[in-house]
Order: sequence, then C-alpha cells, then structure tokens
Amino acid sequence: KNSQKKYFQLSSQLRVSFMILLKYLKKKYPTKKEIIFSAYNLEEMIEVAQNLSLKVQLADINYSSGSLNEKELMKKVNKNTLGIVYTNMFNDYNNALKIKKLCKKKKILFIEDNAIYFDNFRFSNKKKIFSGTLGDYTLYSFNIMKNISGLYGGGISCNDLNFSKFNMNLQSSLKSFPN
Repeated sequence: KNSQKKYFQLSSQLRVSFMILLKYLKKKYPTKKEIIFSAYNLEEMIEVAQNLSLKVQLADINYSSGSLNEKELMKKVNKNTLGIVYTNMFNDYNNALKIKKLCKKKKILFIEDNAIYFDNFRFSNKKKIFSGTLGDYTLYSFNIMKNISGLYGGGISCNDLNFSKFNMNLQSSLKSFPN
C-alpha cells in the first residue's frame, strides 16, 4: 500500500527478488546489458547482476547528502543502460525524484532498493510520501536488523502484471526446502 504499487510478492531474500527481476528484465529488454548502482552498495547485490552477465557501472555518491551524485550518474547512462538501482538510505526525496525523471526521459528503469529504508516517509502538504513510491520496481528486505524483521525474507512491489506472473511462475518452479 505504501509503495503505491498494485503487486507485492514475497521471496526468501531481497537478493532473490532482485535476481528474478533482472532475469525478467533481461528477457524483456535483451539489448540492454548494463545496470548502474550507487557505489555505496552491498557487494552481493552487485554480484547478482554480474552473475546474470550484466555490466555493472558504479556511480559515486554525493558526499554531503549520501545520495547518488547526479553528475556522476549522467556520465554512466547510455543506450545500453537497463536500469538504475537507487539505494534508499538518507531520505533525499528530491534527489530520487530527479533520478526518476532522468530514467523516464532516457527510458530506463528506476529500481528502488528499500532494504534499509522500509516505511520511512517525508511529509508533503501534510501527507506522508513513503520511500519506495518512485521506483518502477521496489525491493524490500525483512532480514534480521531491518525495520520489520522476519529473520529472513524479501519482497518486491511493482505495477507490472507481466513481471508479477513471471515471478510467480519462476518461484513456483523452485524446489521447496525440506521440512
């Protein structure tokens, strides 16, 4: 509800949701081979993209805000860019909004990593605007030490029915853990 997306699906970890998303996007956009991350990110997230044969570009952060440096980012965006992974950590909504507009203009996907920042918000006209509302896809983690902890777990929200079906089909084809 807070992400303002139609579909939400759980997975065993955020990285699993991210892997499934990247598999879907590679299939949907076969000519796009690059993904941009904030240089301040988990190595495991970057490895997910690398293991799926995507070229990873790292954009530096703005040292005064901790958010993606827009000038750095502009140098990295090109015709092969599949998407930008925006790690929500320091509630810089204006920075996220600018990057969302850039993504829309360049026709690339805006993926919000909301692992650390789940349920954070800012006020605008006395209304709460939650983190995760700008992304085409928003990733969540419910691992230990998160705002909502289930010891492990992840999820993804979006408005893309085709992705939602792809995700359900792929997850249902995986083997279950033994009891």
